[in-house]
Amino acid sequence: MFEKQSNDQWGIIKKIGVMIAVLIGTICVTIWLVVVSLPIASVLPLQKFSIDNSLVLGNLGLKQEFSFSLWVFAVENNSDWSAILDYRHSATKSFAFHQKEGENNLFAFGVHAANGVHGTYVHLTPNRWQHVALVKSRSRLAIYVDGIKASEKSFDGGFDVAYAGDEMLTINGWGYGGRRWLGSVSCVRVFDYPLPHFFIKLLARDRGCIPH
Repeated sequence: MFEKQSNDQWGIIKKIGVMIAVLIGTICVTIWLVVVSLPIASVLPLQKFSIDNSLVLGNLGLKQEFSFSLWVFAVENNSDWSAILDYRHSATKSFAFHQKEGENNLFAFGVHAANGVHGTYVHLTPNRWQHVALVKSRSRLAIYVDGIKASEKSFDGGFDVAYAGDEMLTINGWGYGGRRWLGSVSCVRVFDYPLPHFFIKLLARDRGCIPH
């Protein structure tokens, strides 16, 4: 009888311990999501673009690690190098997310560093909304589509983006003019650190960003 009561008590203690651990974990994740994961810039409303319009957010102070989260509605027949995102890149500095020359809806996440140009590529499906996350860490570039890693490029020893100090984030177009993209974006968020995969999955489930 005493042994049965002891086992029952121990079982209750273990259940309470598990509940406390889950509660602490939930609190920690919530704090991380609310405080640590706050974007440094965001554009939440739907933005529809044409050959005549773009959106400039200015210099965001981005350094060597950053991420973008956005919903993208791609269309057919964009021009070469039409840019969804551009941080006033040139042949020797900064970065962009733009269509590759001669490849309709094949987009390059390209970074210009002191040791050359580095990039990774992804195909976007036209005429449907897709969540896209771009991640730059010290040693890799990665693109996620709908919460799944679509492409990645790693670098031994790492690499640094070359900046000139005049960078400004442009949505739909090159920072120096032209190269307009004809699709739509929604819920653009910019982070000054590499987003972990689990958080990218959460962002990709946020269907409230998709216009109805």
